[in-house]
Amino acid sequence: MTANILQSARDVNILKLTIVANITLAFYEYGIKFDDEISYLWRRKKSIASALLFLCRYLPIASSLEALYAYLLADGSDLSDCFSKVSTNAYITFIQFILSILILLARAFAVWGTKKKLLLCLAVIFSVRRQL
Repeated sequence: MTANILQSARDVNILKLTIVANITLAFYEYGIKFDDEISYLWRRKKSIASALLFLCRYLPIASSLEALYAYLLADGSDLSDCFSKVSTNAYITFIQFILSILILLARAFAVWGTKKKLLLCLAVIFSVRRQL
């Protein structure tokens, strides 16, 4: 019994350290690329593609900060509050996943010459895949 508790405590500590390492690397990468980001992302013409790129670029920051709060800073004494924080993190991760798929579909659409039939086919694939 005591060995299980010690292993659980080690696992929680490893999770916390992993979250901190993830956030540190993400902010370092954002910091060294910030000037490029202003030049190429913020100053480009506004479109659906630029909105998708913006969301894919900044949702990981939101997810990381939410995970930092949920797993490291919150006390975790209230079960419903804990469930709410974990659910929020899961929803943000799901949105990131959907955005990644949309970007892959948009790239396929662009590579194949922006044909309307292909757009319809990709939309159907996305819709059917989402229902599975």
